[in-house]
Amino acid sequence: MTILDDHSDREESRVAIFGAGGFIGAATAAALERAGHAVTRITSREANLADAVAVCALDIPAGAYWLLAAARSPDYAGEIHDTNVAIAQAAMALAAKAKPAGIVLLSSIDVYGRANLTLPLHEGSPRNPQSPYAESKCVTEDILSEGCRALAVPLLTLRLPGVYGPGDTHRGPVRSFVEAALCGDTLHVHGDGAQVRDLLYVEDVARIMCAWMAAPVTALSNAATGRAISLNAMIATISETLGKNPEVAYHDAPQYDLTFRAPRLAALLPELVLTPMEVGIGETCRRMGARFEGEMPHAR
Repeated sequence: MTILDDHSDREESRVAIFGAGGFIGAATAAALERAGHAVTRITSREANLADAVAVCALDIPAGAYWLLAAARSPDYAGEIHDTNVAIAQAAMALAAKAKPAGIVLLSSIDVYGRANLTLPLHEGSPRNPQSPYAESKCVTEDILSEGCRALAVPLLTLRLPGVYGPGDTHRGPVRSFVEAALCGDTLHVHGDGAQVRDLLYVEDVARIMCAWMAAPVTALSNAATGRAISLNAMIATISETLGKNPEVAYHDAPQYDLTFRAPRLAALLPELVLTPMEVGIGETCRRMGARFEGEMPHAR
């Protein structure tokens, strides 16, 4: 079972995914292929995606839709700002040559900053980058916006919150809690667990792309569900799905909420309903649990 909708009645599209070796890129590629689309996967094995000459030498189908998911993450050890900006510049150099049908850019809610936020966040909230990663995302948005406007290429910019799901390579709350519960370890919560989050299930990126490719227009949207749940509610869903009752340790620490208004996606793609967190967490538990049992058949 997967949560991606059945799109078998829709016309097949050609899609090129830059950064297909990462968590989001790989999951999106697999989901789009299941939905019947022809996917070209571009990873760092094919080219240094920050090198415009190497990128422009790639053989990308003309008229394909692109997903730009190749940016370095905040824990990247190198020159994160310059690398991410170079990736954006290289992509636009290739776009001038390959003429994509449309581009989906994965940006981040980090462009709003992390401190002194006015909630709920919305697309009109001021950008206030407070890290080299966030600054690189702002510059990338500007490069893609200007470049796509000049080329008359539709651009959908998605500002992602935390993304979770099977195969997660980051240390967000869902992966951390599920892994601890499966291993019989204590779940550690900083604060009282009442703080709320609005996270995106990884397969929703493919669902957004499928819906947008049917009628591509230029837009910018937060990619949040618009409905946050607490860390305690996450833990309850994990416990119920796995049939476990893990110990939870609460630690005194500053805590904050992170909420969003209904994103512009709701108006742009009115038939699209993003995966509720309880559903996505349940699916993540089942698939991570199955893998856990397969790798450790003695674990119960």
